[in-house]
Amino acid sequence: MSMFRETQQEKRAIRALKKAFSNMYTKEEQEEIGFYVDEMDDKTYTWTYETDKEVVKLIYSYERKTIDKRVTRRK
Repeated sequence: MSMFRETQQEKRAIRALKKAFSNMYTKEEQEEIGFYVDEMDDKTYTWTYETDKEVVKLIYSYERKTIDKRVTRRK
C-alpha cells in the first residue's frame, strides 16, 4: 500500500490531464509515446511527454482549473 495519498486537487488534475492526453493522440500514438514525467508544485501539475517529433507539456493550473499546452518541435 502506498504511503502517498493524492489530494482531491491532484486527483482532479490527473483526470483532466488524462482526458486532454487521450483527446490529443490516437490510441496508436499513445502507445508510441514511451516517456513522460510528472511534476507538481503548489500551483500546477505538469505532465511532459516526449515523442520523436516533439516535446509536449500539459500544465494544469489548480487555481484556474485549466490546462495549458506547450509544444516544442524537434528538428
